[in-house]
Amino acid sequence: MSAIGNNIKFLRQNQGLTQDQVASAISISRESLSYFESGSRPVPVKYLDLFADLFNIDIEQLLDENPEEMKVFTSFRSINSTDEDMVQVVGFRRIVRNYLKLKVLSNEQS
Repeated sequence: MSAIGNNIKFLRQNQGLTQDQVASAISISRESLSYFESGSRPVPVKYLDLFADLFNIDIEQLLDENPEEMKVFTSFRSINSTDEDMVQVVGFRRIVRNYLKLKVLSNEQS
């Protein structure tokens, strides 16, 4: 199993989410998520942001190969939300991230 797959599975289970819920939240099939978690297929780069947003972590934390650090980090977080809440949180974080990137770019051009 890959470090990313391990982390995704750990985060999903830690938050009490099913594969169906996570797959739905980031618009992939449950089968794809299962492949990612097992490490039988690598997680495409385009999904790293979505997983990080969903679990409210940085991509670097998602890629971290130290499971003990992941356990400590996630012990401070808990989420009790519906599928719709998760989709909205992911969308909102993406909007904020894009806004901040645009702000930096506009400051660079000034």
